[in-house]
Amino acid sequence: MEGTNNDLIPKFQSQQHTDPPEVTAEDREKDTSSADEYSQVVKEINPPVSDDEKTFLQETWVPINHFNQCFQTLLIFHQPSIYTQHSQKAQQKSAEDSESFFLFVDSLLPSEILLSFSALVHLGESSEQKKEASLCSGILTVQPFIWKSLRSQLPMLSIQTSACNAAKLQLLPGRHVVSIQMRAVFGFHLHLYSNTAFIFGDEDTVMSQLSKESVRFVAQAMSIVKLLGQAISCFSDEHELPSATRALTDAHFPPETQHIAAREHFKVFFDAVCVMFCAALGRQLTPEELSSVQALTVNSLLHTQTQTPQPGPEEELCVPVLLQDNEKDFLASELLNAARAGSEESLDAAKMLQNIWLSVEPDLEKHAVSMLRYMFNAAPIALDLYTCSMDEDSRMSFSDHSVILPDLFNSWMLLYREVFSIPKAMLLAVRVYSPIPCVLHVINNDTGEEVPQIFHRVEPHVYTPNKNGYTFLAEGHRGDVALPGGRWRMRLIGSCEPLPQPIREMALSNFGIKELKDYFIPYDKNIVCRSSVRVSADVVCSVQFQTSNPKVNFQLTILDHNCPVASSTGKGHTLIPLFTFRADPENQKEENVEQPGKDTQPSPCTHKYLLQVEVLNGSWVVSEADATFFQTLRDAEKKKIIVGGSKQEEVVTPNITEKSSREKQRCATPKISKTKDKDKAASKSGQTTEALDVNKPHWILRVVCEQADSECVSVSRDTERQEKIRAEKLAWENAEPGRAAKALQSRLQFINKHSRGLTRDGPADGAETRETVESSELPVSPSDNELHNSLHITLDYTPFIRHYRTHVHLKDDWIEEEQRLENLERIQAFRLQRDAVLEHRRQEQLSRKDLIRRQLEQYDNMQVSLSEQRQKILQVRELFRARLIEEVAATEAIQQVELDRTVPQTLPITHKSGNKKK
Repeated sequence: MEGTNNDLIPKFQSQQHTDPPEVTAEDREKDTSSADEYSQVVKEINPPVSDDEKTFLQETWVPINHFNQCFQTLLIFHQPSIYTQHSQKAQQKSAEDSESFFLFVDSLLPSEILLSFSALVHLGESSEQKKEASLCSGILTVQPFIWKSLRSQLPMLSIQTSACNAAKLQLLPGRHVVSIQMRAVFGFHLHLYSNTAFIFGDEDTVMSQLSKESVRFVAQAMSIVKLLGQAISCFSDEHELPSATRALTDAHFPPETQHIAAREHFKVFFDAVCVMFCAALGRQLTPEELSSVQALTVNSLLHTQTQTPQPGPEEELCVPVLLQDNEKDFLASELLNAARAGSEESLDAAKMLQNIWLSVEPDLEKHAVSMLRYMFNAAPIALDLYTCSMDEDSRMSFSDHSVILPDLFNSWMLLYREVFSIPKAMLLAVRVYSPIPCVLHVINNDTGEEVPQIFHRVEPHVYTPNKNGYTFLAEGHRGDVALPGGRWRMRLIGSCEPLPQPIREMALSNFGIKELKDYFIPYDKNIVCRSSVRVSADVVCSVQFQTSNPKVNFQLTILDHNCPVASSTGKGHTLIPLFTFRADPENQKEENVEQPGKDTQPSPCTHKYLLQVEVLNGSWVVSEADATFFQTLRDAEKKKIIVGGSKQEEVVTPNITEKSSREKQRCATPKISKTKDKDKAASKSGQTTEALDVNKPHWILRVVCEQADSECVSVSRDTERQEKIRAEKLAWENAEPGRAAKALQSRLQFINKHSRGLTRDGPADGAETRETVESSELPVSPSDNELHNSLHITLDYTPFIRHYRTHVHLKDDWIEEEQRLENLERIQAFRLQRDAVLEHRRQEQLSRKDLIRRQLEQYDNMQVSLSEQRQKILQVRELFRARLIEEVAATEAIQQVELDRTVPQTLPITHKSGNKKK
């Protein structure tokens, strides 16, 4: 301030004086002599100013109310050596994402922490580069953080700099956990200073401290237990007992709390004291000791009753009711005698309490914390009595569960699946640490419902005890990125212990996968695939489906006897996390064999599971080249259903799970296989002769179960419809031999008849065709595309035209009037609709005009308020300027008076020098 005030004076003086005229050397000598004389005269008139007066003038040079208007920036430099606590973090590499660290502070007094943040950025050389560098400056943000909540709170402090900057973080008494996020282009450095103990580090470093009780909690517990010891020491003293009891009551039941919950609170306090004494003694309390503790708590309750009297029953009637709830074996009268100091019962109770207290004193803090914690757990109303309850949000305990990632990893894989049992209702948050993107699902095994998620993260949820526990299931998506080595880790975060534990000791990470792959063949019903699932025992599985096109919307459904039992909708990928496939009873087949006369309809105990995938909204669009490829696949499927001759009976539908190319299977010789062999081949994954073309639209279906249950599950393509058609054709052929050949012959005759003009060299009649059909063992009919391209048949569509009336009706006046009225009704309805639309538009136009008017009024008001604020600032500025001008004018007036006093002495000297020149 001193340098700033001295600079103001010459600035105003320079505005009042003009440049001096040029003088000669003789005049300078005269002026110098006159100036010396003038300085001597000034010293005689104005004595020198003392140091105290200088200090006073310097301190009051700028008024305090004008300080903020004069100075915009005030720099304060801190000396690091005056702080007792230090911590720092540095990162010297490029980081696009912000780095998060955590700060933990627990103190009984307000704390101040100085954060010095340095960012390493490229400032550039040109002005444009410097402007861009200012936008990419380092940023530090401090905000409160709670692991048990996904809500993001407002920042407490923010620093943005391109070099180095510091700020002070002020915290109230208590426990605080804040998240410090830093981001810079090339690196950053953070240094923390404070006189209060704190812990700064990563998540694991800070979370390990949160399982302990807060400092305020320990202080509150120690104050209650110490006053309890004082009450026990003077329990038999008539003079000191009332004051000690009053202090104890005020400590564990503050006077400002509501008296309505006093009865419940004192019952919980009595139970907490008994539990603490039992833990200290290592045994249960005897009836005599229990009555002594009750007499101690009765004194506190009587003190509360006398402090705030209420209308109703007398004190002696209220106390026995409370005592009857706590212990029914003792009479209220005996306890009241023991509570009165000086009686024989009181002396005996004092001795017992002092003996118990001797076992509590060696480990006083431990027992005090356990007592107050019992009160918090037993009565939630106790949280409102003490200020330390605000630290309960940050108190937590956690447990980690991890597995090693497998070496062989597909684009999708199940990473973890375990069942956890919940010992008691608790708020639980789940965090996942994985080197690859993964999604965690939590399913209630009793209801089958999944815990809600927010942005693919399981939200904190209150888990209640159930019969079958909760299943935690994690799926990983690798994509095209190489799998890094590491471990997958899940952290369960709760408010108290014990936390949920898995039913099995060893975590399961190795699963058996049944995988089916096939090309996408569009059908009219938009069904992509239908696969059957057979199990020989009850198996818990996860069903996953994905498509090569990530923009396809589809629905995966599990059917049991064509009734949906589970479904899931996704886009490019979906998962049914958990489903139990039930096996048929073993005696079901034996009952059917023993009673062949009864109906063989499926009983409710049998199961027939199908996995069906349906494309939604026609979202899977294919190109023309893919459509041609799919048409060849359709033709191949149609040929497989044709039955003719003995060789057709041996044709087996190729299995999808073998993942071989369909075109090569069409050319290959069909082989004979039984149903059991077909199921085994379908259940084995990876028995592929040739992989699918990944450039073609395709899908992948996976059924995942435990490795031990993989032999009990078989997944194959659902060919029930094709088998029924083939069996029906075989039945027709057996009933009428040669029927298939006759049908093929008539078909070829019809084709040759209409294509006679197109093929000149072909046969003119069906004689040669008949010989060809009889001589060929396996006739092949042309495909639909070939027939469509080769035949151009002109048909007479007259027989197929539908006639509505047998005779013609003339339009008379009645019909014309009816049609006219109908048209008028349509016109009137259109006019009404048009008028409604016009009225709606008119109202919208009026509302827009009103909105514009209100906006203009708001802008005018803003301009008026801005002008008023500007006028106030200018008025203050003019007052300050006028004051300075007045002070300068006063100074000049004083100087002028002093000059006038010295003029009579200088004039005679000038006159004498002029005479000598003459």
